[in-house]
Amino acid sequence: MTRQNRPRAFARTAPLVLLMMLMPLGVFAGGALADDVIITTTGRRYVGTIILQTASKVHIKTVLHNISTTVKLRRSEIARIEKTKDEAPKADTGEDAETNTEKEVKKEAEKAVEKEAPSATDAGGPSAAPAEDEAPVILSDEGPSTFTRTRSSSLTRGLNVTPAPAKRDGIPMYLEIPLQGTFGEDIYPKGVGEALLWASDNGVTDIVFRIESPGGAVWVAERIVELMNEQRGDLTYHALIERSISASIWPSFACETISMAPRSDFGGAVAFRMDAATGSAEVDMKMNSIRMADVVTEAEENGHSGPVVRAMMISDQELYAVLPAGESEWELRGSEPIDKSRYDDYEALDSGESILTLTANQAERFGIAPKLKSERADALRERLGIEVWDDAGPAGYELTEHYAKACDDMMGKIQAQSATINSSIARYLASKYVRPSIRALEQYKKDVAVFARLRRQAQELDLGVVISEMDSNWRQYNSQEVERILKVLRRQLRGP
Repeated sequence: MTRQNRPRAFARTAPLVLLMMLMPLGVFAGGALADDVIITTTGRRYVGTIILQTASKVHIKTVLHNISTTVKLRRSEIARIEKTKDEAPKADTGEDAETNTEKEVKKEAEKAVEKEAPSATDAGGPSAAPAEDEAPVILSDEGPSTFTRTRSSSLTRGLNVTPAPAKRDGIPMYLEIPLQGTFGEDIYPKGVGEALLWASDNGVTDIVFRIESPGGAVWVAERIVELMNEQRGDLTYHALIERSISASIWPSFACETISMAPRSDFGGAVAFRMDAATGSAEVDMKMNSIRMADVVTEAEENGHSGPVVRAMMISDQELYAVLPAGESEWELRGSEPIDKSRYDDYEALDSGESILTLTANQAERFGIAPKLKSERADALRERLGIEVWDDAGPAGYELTEHYAKACDDMMGKIQAQSATINSSIARYLASKYVRPSIRALEQYKKDVAVFARLRRQAQELDLGVVISEMDSNWRQYNSQEVERILKVLRRQLRGP
């Protein structure tokens, strides 16, 4: 898959939009955001913001032990979900368009804009609002949502997908789905999810994930695993690793079998690096531990080694391979053996001073994953002991390629619109007169409407997580507060 790499300024522009939209002139300080409250069947309460809801799971962003984290709960664990009411916006009691506090906030925000405003290159070029978005802004008070899939081949209607061959009775059929490239740039959950649905609709029994990835966005990997679990039981998953590094180990360990191609490598999965992600080594360590626990659970449920996962994700975790006396199979453990006389041999694969990355030869020697004769799917079939299986065709490649392009284009639009919103806010903050302030706020309203439409489209492409941090900005009181400020400005313009 070859596409021109777009500058990834979204990581900088999105937080700036969030900051600026919450702060300037009190535009977004008129009311408190609602908190979601989840009460479990054991009576435990989690207070925060629900960022994902499916038929089987609910994820809530909350604070535990003074650490911001995401708690993942199964529906069976939840007794009920509650939501506190938003505070009503405070009435405008003054005639001035700017209070002293507002001036201070505006001054600080101007500095932030000067420091963080994206260039034309970062923003992906100018983006003018189309005429159809000039209607009044109608903002929803709903929280983030996840696009709901249904089992239907109509999801691929209109796409030129190669049909599957006729299913032969008693003969397994496999579909190859590529996870090739960077998660969040070349690989997106939408394409994988649609390929899995297509497989279920067309009699496929086995999915071969061909993994050749340096990693990337962790949310993509986590969402892919969720989609795999939704179809688990109908499909059997196999990882054929050519290179599985960082975030790409998530779907690898979610497969029932893991096999490695010659000259492949596997591991090195630090989702949060020390003093580089949040700026706090303690927080990063806890976040790593939370994610590691999820992957360990997934791996062990599929018959893979928990100590291997820990060594791949946490730098202070050790991994030793020991060969019990008289045995031929190695055992894996997370600490050095004390009584070495019980073992014919042992080897330190990771001493706790680095992140484990395995070669194909190491993985096979210690029974972690078999090494295949070649990268071909037939080599995997032979290793699995399957006499014959039918190839379902290239639909896995076609669907992932199609939706990767669609998602990449949408990411570019979101990025560009974020820059446009920044620009409108910057013009408002820089304006010294009433008329330019009114024009900037009116343009901002149009920008919000465009972004709201993009958000709906992004959710249909399973990109809701990308903008979930901004969902709290689309509250009804925001629109009311903007209108209040416009009313004050227009009254100033008319004069007494």
